Amino acid sequence: MGINTDLLHGYPVIDSHTGASSIPKYQASTFNSPALGTSRDYMYTRFGNPTIDALQEGLAKMTGAQFSFVFSSGMAAIANTIMLLNAGDQIIFPVEVYGGTGAFATKILPKYGIDVVFTAYDQLANIEQALTPKTKMIYVETPSNPLLKVTDIQPIVTLAKAHGILTVADNTFMTPLYQKPLALGCDVVIESLTKFINGHSDVVAGAVLTTIRLLPKNCRCFKKSSAAFSALKTHG
Repeated sequence: MGINTDLLHGYPVIDSHTGASSIPKYQASTFNSPALGTSRDYMYTRFGNPTIDALQEGLAKMTGAQFSFVFSSGMAAIANTIMLLNAGDQIIFPVEVYGGTGAFATKILPKYGIDVVFTAYDQLANIEQALTPKTKMIYVETPSNPLLKVTDIQPIVTLAKAHGILTVADNTFMTPLYQKPLALGCDVVIESLTKFINGHSDVVAGAVLTTIRLLPKNCRCFKKSSAAFSALKTHG
């Protein structure tokens, strides 16, 4: 199926609660429980609601992901992904990485004991030389924002897999319409929905997408615990 058919018929787009043929924007902060001690699919919008779930399902279909999580901004998605690392781990970034990501890497990560290395991605040897036993994540952004530097994803994925390292790709500028990093072997893909996926300058949001079964537990924990980072922001 083509991408448009996929988005129309490739995932549940009917509101299961009302039967509506398009998913409404649920603006409630809290959902009623039928009785004390019982739970429903939805409890509190910071944890999720039908609108967020529908968006996550559509993004998973577009990207080929098994698991999809949306956040309040692209930077929230980036920060939550990088914070999968532990103290003592190392992450490698391209020198031309997006300014917000670079600032998070240099100003925030060292406070949590995470080592940060920047190197040029124009030659794979530069990344290989930056590897240490502590390297747990290689971060790719292609094309880069705003310099539009293009990085060849597959050689980096091959290198990372040989060393048991996660590869994370920021795919914001290409979107799933033109590039699918998961199909190229990346472990995690980040999309700033604010930009081309939304395209109307009326939404601030980000997404994290993966096919790795072990990551969703941590992502869900961050979504529930980091109030400033989770839930979707819409305007209008």
